[in-house]
Amino acid sequence: MRKTHLASPLISPSEMGEKVRHFPWEDTPLGPIMSWPATLRIAVDMLLVSKLPSCLAWGPQLTTIYNDAFNVMLGKRQALGCSFDEVLGESWEQIGPIMFKALSGEATFIENFPLILNRKNSSEQSYFTFSCTPVRDESGEIVGVLDKVIETTAHVQSERQWRMLASAYEQQVQARTADLDHIWQLSSNVMIEVRPDLTVGNINPAWSQVLGWTREEMLGMPILYLAHPEDHQWTLELVGQLQNGETLQDVESRLRHKDGHYRVFIWSAMPSNGGYTAVGRDSTQEREQEEALHDAEVLLRQRHKMETIGQLSGRMAHDVNSLLEGVANSLTLLEQHLAQGRLERLDVCIDMAKGAASQAITLVERLLAFSRHQELNPQPVDANRLIHEMTAALRQSLGPQIVLQMHLESVPWTVLVDIEQLQNALHHLCSNARDALPAGGTVIVSTGNVRYHARVGVKDGLVPGDYTYVQVEDNGCGMAPEAVVRAFEPFFTSKPAGQGHGLGLSMVYGLLRQSGGRAWIESEPGKGTRVKLLLPRHMTQD
Repeated sequence: MRKTHLASPLISPSEMGEKVRHFPWEDTPLGPIMSWPATLRIAVDMLLVSKLPSCLAWGPQLTTIYNDAFNVMLGKRQALGCSFDEVLGESWEQIGPIMFKALSGEATFIENFPLILNRKNSSEQSYFTFSCTPVRDESGEIVGVLDKVIETTAHVQSERQWRMLASAYEQQVQARTADLDHIWQLSSNVMIEVRPDLTVGNINPAWSQVLGWTREEMLGMPILYLAHPEDHQWTLELVGQLQNGETLQDVESRLRHKDGHYRVFIWSAMPSNGGYTAVGRDSTQEREQEEALHDAEVLLRQRHKMETIGQLSGRMAHDVNSLLEGVANSLTLLEQHLAQGRLERLDVCIDMAKGAASQAITLVERLLAFSRHQELNPQPVDANRLIHEMTAALRQSLGPQIVLQMHLESVPWTVLVDIEQLQNALHHLCSNARDALPAGGTVIVSTGNVRYHARVGVKDGLVPGDYTYVQVEDNGCGMAPEAVVRAFEPFFTSKPAGQGHGLGLSMVYGLLRQSGGRAWIESEPGKGTRVKLLLPRHMTQD
């Protein structure tokens, strides 16, 4: 005995399964649910368990049965048991021909089909992907159409938005490219694209204005043909850096003008498309101005040196003349005594002559020290030990009204210097400090180790390295700025007339320069004076 299949469409736990079970089908062309043919029951069974939005249009009237997913698409509309053309409404004119193809036996698949649906009490532009499949009964006759549909509205809108963004980006790229092309065409800086084989791939019009070459002349030209011969190796080294992926900034090179002279450029370059792109700024005029300024400074320094030499010559001639006059006067007096047969007090004349000659020798020695031509006897020296040995003499030289303080480095580096000359320098500096403290005060003698690096920008041409300093500082009257500038000049003195030749600090300066170090002075009126003697470290051998 044949059993009637009623299970799936009638007991489905889904929302639409319940609605299908209780719907009054007897009022529709399908008739009571218990009398449905097996083909319809099986189709409805498959429809209700499907997760895809699906609608079954059955019979000549295309009566609709649909599942939960399709019901969500309909929104608040209830279309169960209606004809499919009623479900689609205004969209039937577009979908109807597709349904008729399926009823004639032709399955169809359409992506992103546009439809205007009335959902949520308003018309909406929507998009759907359809799969319409004919359903046949046991005899092979087409009795319905299974319409599986996926709404792609969000996908279509997203794609359209993406295309709009892509179009906007493309327009921006085109505008940017146009801007870059304008910059390429209008820039006063030279721009160049270099191929991997180091030949010119492209140049901007500025090349013709700045270097005289046309684009046709430049294309394919080796870049080394343009570079100054002295810059060839340097250029290849820069190319090596670019090959390693580096970006170059503020690189200077010289390029040949078409007429044969060379101009100076400051470059920025980077790897690009297997080759290199570079932008150069013509700095020839700036370089010429710098050189002119340098030449002017050299001339100014030379003029200052000549003025100093003139002053030195005049002062030296005056001092030597005075000393020679002393010698000559002593010898004249000696000659007169001998002519008169007076042999008493001849030793006084001889001592006067010897004293003047000794002063002349001292004057020459100090001039030799300043000019760094004196004979030195450099020896390894521990600055602290030397100062300790001089402490008593320095205290006596300063007098009871002046306090002498020592701020010494615990382990100073050894220096190589003429011990006697360094002692003389310290005596002179302490004497100057004493003269700056007529009412008393404090003098500080200190030592220390210091390391100068190349990047520090060491002043006065000092070679980077390790140094030990000896410093003498007082809290006396100080010096005017113009006196500080000229303090190391021979014969310059800020003391009253007759209280110094002005050769003491110049002797100190010459000693330090000849020993590989430097002497620096800092002073302000009313704030005292500080003189630092800097000597290079001597690496002793054990």
